[in-house]
Formats: sequence, C-alpha cells, structure tokens
Amino acid sequence: MIVTLDRPRARDSAELRAIAAAVGAAEPGLRVPASVSGPGGAVDVSLELIGDSRLWRPRFEEGSLRAGGLVLSRRAAEDLGVRVGDRVRLRHPVRTGAATLGAAVDRARVAAIHANPFRHVAFADASWAQAMGLAGAANVVTVVPAAGATPREVQRALFGLPGVASVEEAAVPARTLDDALEQFASVLRIGWIFALALGLLMAFNATAINSDERRREHATMFAFGVRPRSVLRVTVLENVAVGVLATLVGLALGTAILGWVIGSLVRDTFPGLGLEMAIAPGTLAAAALTGVVALALAPVVTLRRLRRMDVPSTLRVME
Repeated sequence: MIVTLDRPRARDSAELRAIAAAVGAAEPGLRVPASVSGPGGAVDVSLELIGDSRLWRPRFEEGSLRAGGLVLSRRAAEDLGVRVGDRVRLRHPVRTGAATLGAAVDRARVAAIHANPFRHVAFADASWAQAMGLAGAANVVTVVPAAGATPREVQRALFGLPGVASVEEAAVPARTLDDALEQFASVLRIGWIFALALGLLMAFNATAINSDERRREHATMFAFGVRPRSVLRVTVLENVAVGVLATLVGLALGTAILGWVIGSLVRDTFPGLGLEMAIAPGTLAAAALTGVVALALAPVVTLRRLRRMDVPSTLRVME
C-alpha cells in the first residue's frame, strides 16, 4: 500500500514513526514532479527516487538502475526519441529554502526501461535526492499491512494519523486500467459474437446454395456409381481449402486494423498509456472455428438431401 504525505517530512520524524508503528513494514520514499526533454519533445513525469528497497522494486524490461540514472516507460522513451544509454534533460525541483522549492535542469542518462504502461511513471536513483536538496526527506511511504490486517483496516488506522494525505493499495491504478479495458473489450466482444454467428450462418447458407447449383453435377456422379459419402468428402475438402484461405486473409486484415487502432486511435485517445498489440489464442481459435471448421462441417447438412436425390428427374432436361 502507498501512503502519501501532506508534505515532505524527515525520515526520522514522528509522523513516519507513527505510520511504521501502525503497519507490518514501512519504507519511506520521495516522489516529485519533473519533466524530461529529448529529441522528440518533452514529457511530464512523476519521478520516484528508489534505492535498495526491501518491499518493492520496479520491473525493468531493458537495462538496470545505476547511480544517477533515469528509468522511463517504453511509451515515454518512444515519445522522447531516446533509448537506453542516451542522455536527456531532466527538469526537477530543488530546495531553495526551509519551505521553498525552485527548479533546476540537469543532464541524466536513461539507464533502463520499466514495464509500467503509464507514460508519466519514472524512476531515478536515490542519489538524486542530494542534488535536489531533499536528502533525508520523504513524502510517500510504502507499507505492508500487519499479519491478519486487511487493506481497509490499514486505511482506517492510517487516515487518523497526522501528516497522512491519502492511503491506497499499490495495485489500484492497475485495477482501474484493467476495469476500463474490460469495459472496452466487452463492447468488442458483443460485436465478435455477432460476427461469429453471422459467419456460421453464412457458411451453412453458402453451402446450401452451392449444393443446389451443383445438383446435376452430383446426380451425374451418382449415375456413374459414386456414393453420397464420396461426394460429401469432395465438398468438405473444397470448403476446407476455401476456409483456410479466407481465414488467412481475415487474420491479416484484422491484424492490420488492430495495429491501426492501437497505433493511431489509442495513442490519440490515451496519450499517457502505452499498449502493445497481441492476438489472444482464443481469437485465433474463433477465427479457425468460423473460417475452417464451420465451412468443413456445413456440407454435412446436405447429406440427407444427397441421399434422397431423384437422379433421373434431376438429370432430365426440359426444352
């Protein structure tokens, strides 16, 4: 859980000792607003200074945290046009008095890329606190509830302490994002179900029409002794070939549309969120079910009609 203080306080202050006494484990930290500038522009970030934490450390996709280094999100690095090892300009607060802050600009090296999808989240080595004049200060506290205590009980206990501005579970932003994406996915899922049902109906309808148009062809085969099962087998193989080609074309087109949605629409709608395109196995299975399996099974419904076909009357030509 993350406890946000009303203002920076000394790590050995009475307020932080009271917080530590109310939970199972507590670790003070420092989080400040900052701005990072690179060849691609500037990005405002929430910069958290981290050291050798016992409770939590960010997961890095690339690189590692080094002294004086800066850790950005993948989206922020892309917008800034930088990679691990490049240098950027970091605008950060600096203490100018006992209760006043100014701003300073320093050069920093991008040491790593973290896995958080939010663009504004950034980390830096704890040594930056000295350059900011905030060494020994903390405005956030990472806590772990005591054994048997629930997050709600911890919130109630900490809200009554002096200096506490907010208390929330560390996973709340991720859960909020998951809920928002789930709502969006639910809308898409409705369309997916309708598309699946429509695809199945079209497969059976196309097979029935094809069977009617090829009645004389089938009757000719029956006249030469070909059994209905053999005719059905040929039709199934034809449908499988068509289904495989249609599925490949559909997947290629769908992937292109999905890439456009994520790369264009989502970036414009949620500029602070970085998403990666991925196709779930269930989507591939549904595409195969509609495009291949449904077409392969559709001719089965015509087997009864093939067996009851009146060959002479079907082959009769009326003038």
